[in-house]
Amino acid sequence: MYTIPEIRDIEIEGSSQCFACGKDNPAGLNLEIEWNGEETRAVFEAREMFQGGHGWLHGGITTCAMDEAMTWTAYRAGAQNVTARINVRFRKMVPLGKKYIITCRVTRKTSRIIETCLLYTSPSPRDRTRSRMP
Repeated sequence: MYTIPEIRDIEIEGSSQCFACGKDNPAGLNLEIEWNGEETRAVFEAREMFQGGHGWLHGGITTCAMDEAMTWTAYRAGAQNVTARINVRFRKMVPLGKKYIITCRVTRKTSRIIETCLLYTSPSPRDRTRSRMP
């Protein structure tokens, strides 16, 4: 039986420079990604260089982090995939200078589609965003 390695053990050629998960990209998000067998957990810090409006994380950066977590989740569900569609509903602006946790799981899987859902949280339960993929 083939066992899929832990996410932190996977090194895709050239991935160390990935904007979202690359360990060697100083301009990137440097997401710390883990898999517990049911869901992906990605952690990153909203640094000042990712600012949109004054003191707030840019929505595109927020969406990029979510997309990466959803992509790794779909990969763990057995798909070599790209995002076909992403729908994000921002509930509040995301303040800079905090660490955020993205938790993502598969909600539906067919032969062609893997749908995921995630929760984007900070140490403060007031800063939350939800997203769905496909």
